[in-house]
Amino acid sequence: MRQLNPKTNSKVKVVFQDLFTTVTLTGIVSAILVGMTVSTIVTTNAYCGQSKDVLVVGTVVDYSESTTKWGRLRHRIKFISSYDKKLKDFEVYRKYEIGEEFKKDMKMGTWGQLYSID
Repeated sequence: MRQLNPKTNSKVKVVFQDLFTTVTLTGIVSAILVGMTVSTIVTTNAYCGQSKDVLVVGTVVDYSESTTKWGRLRHRIKFISSYDKKLKDFEVYRKYEIGEEFKKDMKMGTWGQLYSID
């Protein structure tokens, strides 16, 4: 590796290299920790503790579709949920019309996050 990065006498270059290395490694470690934290929350939400069955019902107020870079069509709807009166944004499997009713049996996990098995 020394051949690719010869020793330098420039103090500015040494400080810049140290700073760059520190920032890069801090970013990598942070990304790993964030990924592990999110994964732990999602997993424990679904599999630890008691899950409560919730019927999510609402009238679709917004619909949008987009295509992924692999050509898959995604459908997204927004609706006001009947169980907590908040605006929800879900990715769904089919096209919905504005004003159509959305109804889905879901579960609420330990952390209060909604999830669906099917």
